[in-house]
Order: sequence, then structure tokens, then C-alpha cells
Amino acid sequence: MLNVCLNDVLTADHVVTTKILNYPDWITNRIIRISNENIHIEFNDEYLKLLLTVGDSIKIKYQHDEFEYTLIGFVENVIFTTPPQVIVRVENIISHENIRKFIRWNINLLCRILPSNDEFKIQGITTDISEGGFSMVSYADFNITDIVDVEIISSHNDILKFRGNIKRLESKIKNQVQYGIEIVEIDNNNEQILNKIITSFKK
Repeated sequence: MLNVCLNDVLTADHVVTTKILNYPDWITNRIIRISNENIHIEFNDEYLKLLLTVGDSIKIKYQHDEFEYTLIGFVENVIFTTPPQVIVRVENIISHENIRKFIRWNINLLCRILPSNDEFKIQGITTDISEGGFSMVSYADFNITDIVDVEIISSHNDILKFRGNIKRLESKIKNQVQYGIEIVEIDNNNEQILNKIITSFKK
């Protein structure tokens, strides 16, 4: 039995991010409705067919101005309606102070990192993006804590370029290393490209 009412944390049409346990990617979704301890979430159909099955453990994150909530549960049912939806039975809710400045959006785009010494390039795929930076996964395992140049190819064939501070995370998933990159320098033109990418998620 939950000690927090779901309706006090979420409402329909809230945008959340979800993740299957032991899978690296967070997926951006929309809440369709809440019923007792169940959350009905709109999911991408291809994602459902390839990855999601009944019984999978799942995490749901939602950011509020003051708090960030992590909901932990399991997939109770998958419904192939239009749009397709997943029913998640929530078993636990964890809340903590929201120290993040920006909402993160799940996104899979080609990117590359160019260290200042120009000795090598790191190729990878983005996993999420925000107004303050992004995360990526790569098979390249370099211990870099330096300022780097970043290039991301958007779905509109624009190339987003900025300078960032890269941080290597300690976890490895499926032989891939996950990196977090904070934007430290970006010009007006590339800021417009970044806003264009983020705005596409808000429609």
C-alpha cells in the first residue's frame, strides 16, 4: 500500500520519463490517466514491441519545481490501442529536493566529442537532452574530465555545436560507457537549434 496518493504527485497529461530496470535509456512519455495505484502511460509502439513485457520492473521520474519524484513499480498490462499504453502498478514513491535546473527529454541522435588535444574523437548516441546539457552512450572508454567541443546531428539535419564539460559516469551498461556533458559555451545560432530540438518534444 502506497503511503503517498498518486494524484498528489501526478495528474493526467504530465510528461514523465520512464526506464526499464537494467536498460540504459530513459524514454519520455505522457500520463494518460491515474487509477488508484495504477498509472496509464502513453508509450511508443516500437519500444513496446521490442522491449516491454508484462512483469518488467520499471522506474518513472517526474520533476516538480521543488521536488523530483521517482516511482518504482512493474508493468501490469500492455494495451495496443491508439495511442498504445502501458499500465504500471506503482509500489513505492521516493521524493527528494529537485536540484536540477532543467527538464530532461529522451532523444537518440548521433553525436561526437572532440577533446581539446584533438588526439581522438568519441562517437556516440545521445540518450537525453536539456537546456543545460545532455547524456550519451559510447563504446569509447576514455577517462576525460576536460572541456570538449560537441557536435549533435538533429533530426532536421541541423548540426548543434557547443563547448561542454564532460563527466564520465562510473557505470557500464552492455559494454557502453555513459557520459554526461554540461553546456559551458554556446552561441546564439546554436542555442536556437537546441531550442528547436527541445520544442519538438513539447508539441
